[in-house]
Order: sequence, then structure tokens, then C-alpha cells
Amino acid sequence: MAKPNPINSTSFNTAPPTLQKRYAYDGSNNCIYQGWAARGKDEGDQSAWTIEKYTYDGSNNCIESQIAIDSWTNRVGADYE
Repeated sequence: MAKPNPINSTSFNTAPPTLQKRYAYDGSNNCIYQGWAARGKDEGDQSAWTIEKYTYDGSNNCIESQIAIDSWTNRVGADYE
């Protein structure tokens, strides 16, 4: 009997039970920030959130992503690398 594949689209779209996720969108409905933190962490907790920032071209294609460690509430002003 074949073993089930542990990696599927659902596993990429849901946070593990120990994490919470947040999203922020621009005026074109593009996800521009995605953040993860341990469950129970406040959105203002410094250095609790791993935040990914997405950059889009004029055709709304995602062309770059950058990572920062900061609070979710400071996602716009965070230092991304």
C-alpha cells in the first residue's frame, strides 16, 4: 500500500497549531504582508513576528519577497532583508 504524501496544498495554506498568521492587502487586493507568530503573541509584541513582504510589478505579478522579524503592528516600518 502506498504511503500518503505528507505535503499537499492544504499544508502550505494552514498554520501549524502552534502558530497564528496575519495578512495585509493593497488596493489591488494583492497580499503584500504575511506574518507568523506563536499562538498567544500580541500583534504589538516586538520580535515575535516573522513577516514576509511581497513586491509586485505593474501587472500585479509577485516579483520579490523579503523577510523581517518585528511586531505585526510595525510591519510597514520594519527592516526587510
